[in-house]
Amino acid sequence: MADEILTAAGITHKETRFLVPPQGTYAVWLKEETVRGADEKNLICVEDFTIELYAERVDPAAEASIEAELMTRAIQYDKSERIWLASEELFQTVYS
Repeated sequence: MADEILTAAGITHKETRFLVPPQGTYAVWLKEETVRGADEKNLICVEDFTIELYAERVDPAAEASIEAELMTRAIQYDKSERIWLASEELFQTVYS
């Protein structure tokens, strides 16, 4: 799902990490699954994913593209406060 969202948003992305991060704005996404059920049967699978958006400069267009795709799909999300990662010299915004 995260792959589809980021592709539709036009954001360069990869699951888990880039070995060599690309120039400009890009995203990394991570997936988590919870499987549960009752009566010794796992019938419920809940997928959660996190999108980490990285940018050399604040990129409101990229953020708006991701948010529009999440809204189009009616996916509830939390958006973190944008932070500056001094060690990477990048801004990070996290969607979960």
